[in-house]
Amino acid sequence: MKGKPRKVLNHGRERWQVDSRDPVTGKRCREYFDTQKAANDRQREVSSTARLNLNPAFDPNASLATYGEHFLASHRAGWKPRTYDVNADALRLYVFPFPIGGGRTLGDVKVRELTRGHGKAFALGLRDRIVQVQGDDGQAVEVPAYADGTLRIAYATLRSVLNSAVDDEVIPANPVAKLGKHLSRPKRATDDAENDVKAFEAEQLATFLATAERISELYPLYLSGALAGLRLGELCGWQLSDLHLEDRERWADVRRSLGQECSVRDPKPSTTKTGRERTVDLSTTLAAVLADIVAKRPARAMARGWRPVPLWVFVTGNGTPYSQRNVSRDFKRVLDKAGLSDHFSPHSLRHTFATLHLLNGAKPQWVQQQLGHASIKITVDTYGSWIRERNPAAADSLAALVAGSVAGSGA
Repeated sequence: MKGKPRKVLNHGRERWQVDSRDPVTGKRCREYFDTQKAANDRQREVSSTARLNLNPAFDPNASLATYGEHFLASHRAGWKPRTYDVNADALRLYVFPFPIGGGRTLGDVKVRELTRGHGKAFALGLRDRIVQVQGDDGQAVEVPAYADGTLRIAYATLRSVLNSAVDDEVIPANPVAKLGKHLSRPKRATDDAENDVKAFEAEQLATFLATAERISELYPLYLSGALAGLRLGELCGWQLSDLHLEDRERWADVRRSLGQECSVRDPKPSTTKTGRERTVDLSTTLAAVLADIVAKRPARAMARGWRPVPLWVFVTGNGTPYSQRNVSRDFKRVLDKAGLSDHFSPHSLRHTFATLHLLNGAKPQWVQQQLGHASIKITVDTYGSWIRERNPAAADSLAALVAGSVAGSGA
């Protein structure tokens, strides 16, 4: 219902009343708020959906917990096992049990009764929760209960559930849309800004690769991540038949991924993260390293008794593909030997590929295609904040323009 919040006396105290109408039943509802701002926010939600009539494809009286289970069941066949587990854990551990007062949890609330206030309270409640841990000096220190990544996953899962409810016409609009801004924690002066950037600088990458070439059998995998931009699962799932190393071509197919849940003794690869195959260009340097692997594979297989010859590009001494866990463990070892920060991960090689190419003038469309992003916007939004553009000439031109205007005015 359109209109304005009204100041009323509710249970002996002044509050702000917002009138609404249930889009499913048509029943008139009254909601009360302690502040005019909260009432105005709710009124905007009510006004924007006032004319919608819904035909629910699911029980309109379902609680968030009930609908959430339906949401998971509808995606079980289409999602990768790890994606399903991450969303199921987020709902079970963070969303459903979140307390909203009166002995109730977020999972108890009917989906169609969820408000933006519930979503904001959820985001702020997770963000601001503090726990005590023992510091290096043995003293108790307070730290955030949840890492930034956990906050993003929990919020994204709740948002996805409610987007599905919109599609099923259980609710007219997603009440938690665009609330991700509330997840950000204020930066402290002691925070290390460099840890926000997960990409190596050019000198750091050179140091890392030189160290890996000296001490790690996984050097070719790391070089491939840095020079071709593949995800770790895609690198583990690369097969020899994907490589096309002729002098005039030098390209490779990216068709599959070996996830963290895969058994290396009985690997069952899945699709790439986006579900789409792509082709990537290979540099001369990388093509030479990969060609050496291809050329030596028959002799290596014979010497080690591998039957049949492994199809995977990167294999262990047993002829099995590397697991992501083993790669991550070796990656940390190389970081330590190279004297580099341990906040980097194997995925940093992919980030580095993108940022260094963009800094050196590569077309964003080419970088997007190499990475397998669905759009250039994803590429630019992801890496744009990490790239510090410097243009002293532009700064000087503005200063000259201002100086000329001041002189012309006779000031």
